[in-house]
Amino acid sequence: MPELPEVETVRRGLTSLIEGKTIAEVQVFWPKLIDLRPQETLAQWQD
Repeated sequence: MPELPEVETVRRGLTSLIEGKTIAEVQVFWPKLIDLRPQETLAQWQD
């Protein structure tokens, strides 16, 4: 699991690239590392 400072560094780097844009697709290469949410939650994120 990455440490918080590393995650924050990645977040800052990505913010300038994706802020204000829509994420149309996500590919998950390690599904076991993802906190899978109920379908209702995923539907809310798509609005």
